[in-house]
Amino acid sequence: MPLARNLGLISDQEQQQLAESTVLVAGVGGVGGRVAETLARVGIGHLIVTDPDDFAVSNLNRQAGCTHDTIGRNKAMVIGHDQLAHMDALAGRDAALHRQAVDMRVTDFIRDHNVTGPDVFGQR
Repeated sequence: MPLARNLGLISDQEQQQLAESTVLVAGVGGVGGRVAETLARVGIGHLIVTDPDDFAVSNLNRQAGCTHDTIGRNKAMVIGHDQLAHMDALAGRDAALHRQAVDMRVTDFIRDHNVTGPDVFGQR
């Protein structure tokens, strides 16, 4: 079970909630790339990453996903398609997990996809 290490910290019911959740990460350069990776590792089922920027040489020492091979490539595509998909495959995670990478500003994505009613803190 890929997420067995979460047990004890997260109940089965809470893990199922995470698997059914959608999280959007706006910007996956410095902090956002690490956040996206952590959310994927904890078991978020639908993860959307957005970033209109491409990796540059100046990102090599400080941004997740930036290597000599990814310079010039869109950050969201590298993190969302390459890294998270590879990490899921290595962990033996279900192919039903949905990762979406969007090469645009988050404000444009929200407008274009009519995202409404974000649940910031969840129902308690």
